[in-house]
Amino acid sequence: SAFWAQLEKSKRLDNEIKKTDLVIGGFFWGIELAAIFTSLMKDTKQEKALAIFLKNPRLGAVKTRLAAAIGDQKALEIYTRLVALTLKAAKEVSASRHLFYSDTLESAPKDLQAEPHIQIGSGLGERMNNAFNQLLDNYHRVVLIGSDLPEISATLIDEAFEKLDTNDLVIGPAEDGGYYLIALKTPQPTLFSAIEYSNAEVFEQTLVRAEAEKLKVASLKKLRDIDTLADLSHFDNLSS
Repeated sequence: SAFWAQLEKSKRLDNEIKKTDLVIGGFFWGIELAAIFTSLMKDTKQEKALAIFLKNPRLGAVKTRLAAAIGDQKALEIYTRLVALTLKAAKEVSASRHLFYSDTLESAPKDLQAEPHIQIGSGLGERMNNAFNQLLDNYHRVVLIGSDLPEISATLIDEAFEKLDTNDLVIGPAEDGGYYLIALKTPQPTLFSAIEYSNAEVFEQTLVRAEAEKLKVASLKKLRDIDTLADLSHFDNLSS
């Protein structure tokens, strides 16, 4: 009887060991499943987004500095042409396109697949920062441009995306001291806070902020956007 009692005890011990193995195995399998799930969740991000900041095209509300010299109607016509050039370039870029309107939501042009948004924030810096925060939740790389650069091109935008592979910040300096393009792959709120836009120090101030954050920066070629009559004089095709 002692033999059979010992045998029964051994069987119970063996069953307990098997149960323990199952628990431990299940624990580590759960960890592995969680890691796989986390990896899959990360991979749901899309690769590239192009954000385009637009002003709603209304008489007296666009290109006000230019309008002071040539009138509201002519300024509106020129801005409309600039927007058309911008959207033409955007259409040729292989990225998800997002139109950020200044005041009211408008439908994207029928020939351009794009998602419309409203800019959110009290100033340009806050609005750009919010747009980046929104898009970087769903995309790995985001390029943001305005809509007043006559020389904008798909090649230029593609270059920004390419440089973003090996840099934290890509920026396109404008002749007036601002910038016409900015690209990021992680949110960088300090680049947009407490900066007075529409002055000649914006580009340099942004670089100072980037250096303080130890960001690796790449610049594009310097180009001229259209804000004044002097700017317009460089582009006869727009004023004719």
